[in-house]
Formats: sequence, C-alpha cells, structure tokens
Amino acid sequence: MKIGYRKPSLKRSIKARTTGKIKRKVKKAVNPFYGKKGMGYIKNPKRAVKNKIYHKTTFGTNDVVRVMAGTNRASSKKPVGYNQSKKIDPITNSCITILFGFLGIHKFINGQTGLGILYLLTGGLLGIGWLIDSIKSVIDAVNDYKQKKQNSAAVSPMIETGPKSSTLPLSSQNNSIELLYQLVIDGVVYNKEYCYNGILIVGMKYHGNIPLFFNEELILKLEEDNPYDSQAIMVLAKRDDLIHIGYIAQNLPCKSVIYDFLKRGDKVIALVDDIEKCTMNIGLYKKAN
Repeated sequence: MKIGYRKPSLKRSIKARTTGKIKRKVKKAVNPFYGKKGMGYIKNPKRAVKNKIYHKTTFGTNDVVRVMAGTNRASSKKPVGYNQSKKIDPITNSCITILFGFLGIHKFINGQTGLGILYLLTGGLLGIGWLIDSIKSVIDAVNDYKQKKQNSAAVSPMIETGPKSSTLPLSSQNNSIELLYQLVIDGVVYNKEYCYNGILIVGMKYHGNIPLFFNEELILKLEEDNPYDSQAIMVLAKRDDLIHIGYIAQNLPCKSVIYDFLKRGDKVIALVDDIEKCTMNIGLYKKAN
C-alpha cells in the first residue's frame, strides 16, 4: 500500500484528456451505467477497494495546488446556487484549525484524508498551510456569525391596526420599507400573516451580480428539481425577462414558512431593502375570509 506523494505522469495525463476522454464518452453512450458511483464495486470489487484506499492514502500535485488556492475537488463540482454547509460549526472548526492544524486534524474532520496525511507528515506544509488555514477559518467564523445575524429576521404577527386596504404592496418613508397589513389585488383582499425583514439573497455572484434597486419588487419561485435542497426558493428580478439572481439561504429559520406559502399559492411580496447588503423584506399574505 502506497502512502504519500503520487509521482505525476505527463503521458498518462495527456492520454486521459484526449483518447481516454473519447473512449469514456463512447462507453457511456453504450452503457448508461458506465461511470456511475458504485459501479466499480460491482464490476471489479477488488480493484475498486484498492483504488479507494490508494486515493485516500496518497496525494498528487493537484491536491497541493488546491490546498494553496483554498479550494477542494468536491466544492468545485457543486452546481450554481448550491449552498454548501460545513460539516462542523465554523467557530469549532476555527478552534481546531488553530490548535491542531499542524497535525492536519481539521482536514481529517472535513473528510480530506489525503490532505490530512500531507499536513501530518509535513507539519502543516511547514507551518505555511497551517497559518493560511487558520486565517481562513477565523474569517469563515466571522462571516458565518454575520450571516446568521442578518438572517435571524424577526417574525411580525398580523396586527389589526394599520391600513385597511390598499392597491400598493408597500409604503416607504425615509428610505425604509414597511409592508402594508392588507392588500387589494384585482378585487381580492389579502391580509398579512407574517413579515420577515433583512433576508439575505445568497449566490448572487454566481448569477452575474445583477444590480438591484431600492424598493424593487422581486419574485420568489420554488425550484422543485434542485437535487441539493428540497425546499429551494429562487429569487428572480424583473428586467426585460425574469432573471434568476440568487436563492434564499438554505439554513434560514423562516424558510419553511415561506416555502409553505409559495406551495399553497398564497400571496408573497418581496421588496429590496438594502442594495449594498443585498437584503429584502418579505411579506406573506392570505386571502381574507
């Protein structure tokens, strides 16, 4: 069993990206199960186990480059809009990285066995990788705290006082948005049940960073075919056509309530509240009895 650095082969690398790639496409066209996860254990279990152990106990040049760049193979394959959640709490991860990073403990915990062995054998890449990971872990912990603080939007129950009818979805005073308590749309009266303020729009950088406008009305739509989030809610902006600009965060406490309203077809109003922080206020309305 080999442990440590895998010697690179230029010949094999070129072959895998040229003739090998063509052969794989042909095999996949003929056999729809070719290349699927777990098929190796059925076709040749001994070889599959051997390869699994080999890739867990060794590392290559690309692994070292990914470490220095701060990326990993798994995250690079996630589709746009996927909100990757950490396996452990960012604060806990930061403490483990700072205290035991030179042993690669944080890499083992996050499932990066090869990099963990590399850190263990080299003392955290001679301390350089350990230092970089420690700084990044602190930044991640701070950003995670800020995001949780922004997303912990307060729930405002329906109040009987206030405007009784209106054809406008909002009233604006002194650059602040207040969603009205009652709407009248096409003669149908809707009462506000809940209001969530300061909801962050995530994933905007993956959708072109479309500029927003204060008080702009956004469209919320369910993305039921999202393989990573069964309750994915897309955020769309009205331009010439509807443009997908981001998502509501997967771990948002009030997300399930918003999802239920959209699923039932109730009225949901979303308005841009802060163009710099990319936040919005969301009002959930039901038809009046």
